[in-house]
Amino acid sequence: MENDHPIQNNIEKIKKRILAAALESKRDPNKIKLIAVSKYHDSKSILEAYQNGLRDFGENYVQEWKEKYSQLHSLNDISWHIIGPIQSNKVKYLNDSVKSIQSICSMSTVKELEKKWIHKTPVNIFVQLSVDKDDLNKSGLNSADASELISYILRCPQLSFAGFMGMGPINRSKSELETLYNYFYENCMALWRHHQCAGFPEISLGMSQDLEIAIACGATIIRVGTDIFGKPNLS
Repeated sequence: MENDHPIQNNIEKIKKRILAAALESKRDPNKIKLIAVSKYHDSKSILEAYQNGLRDFGENYVQEWKEKYSQLHSLNDISWHIIGPIQSNKVKYLNDSVKSIQSICSMSTVKELEKKWIHKTPVNIFVQLSVDKDDLNKSGLNSADASELISYILRCPQLSFAGFMGMGPINRSKSELETLYNYFYENCMALWRHHQCAGFPEISLGMSQDLEIAIACGATIIRVGTDIFGKPNLS
C-alpha cells in the first residue's frame, strides 16, 4: 500500500520530477541536489528519509537543528544546511556537520561566522539574492549589496563562497516565474564572473511547486519540504 510508506513514495515522486525536468532541459540530473527541508518535522521522519537514500537536510532554525543533530549525530554522513535567516548570536552553536549556510544577506552574520567558525573545513556560504523586488515577504539582496558582501566573504579563509540562494514568489504565473528566474540566474552568473570565482556557482532555487521551472532556469539545488514529509504537525 502506497500510504504505508508515504515518505519513501514521496521521495520517489520528487526524484522522478527532478529527473524529468533535467532531461527536458538537457541537463545532467546527477548535478542537481535535493535538500529535504525538515523544519518542524521530527527526527523519526528524517531517519525515514535517510533510510530511503537522502543525505541532505535543510533547517531554518539553529535551535531546532541542534536538537535534531543531537538525536541523529551517529549518522555521520548527513549534511545539514541552514536555509533560514540566522541570528549572529546563534552562529556559535554550529558545527562541521553543517555544510552550507544558504541565507546570508547580512554583513554582521558573515563577520560572526568568520570569528566563530573554528572547524577544519570552511563552511559553504550562499548569498541570498532577491528574486522579485516586488515581493516584500521575501528576503534577499540586490546585486550591488550582494557584491559588497561577496568581496568580504572571499577574504575570509574560514568561509567558502559557494553560490546563491533565491526564494521564489507565490501567486505568479509560469511565464512570470520563468522571467524572474532567468533574470536571477543571469545576476548570479554576472556576480560570479565579476569576482573571478573559479568553476560554476551553486544556485539554490526552487521548491516543490516550481522545481521544474527552477531547473530549466539553471538551479543546481532544489529544496523540498511538504512534498517529502507532508504537512508538519504544529499543535
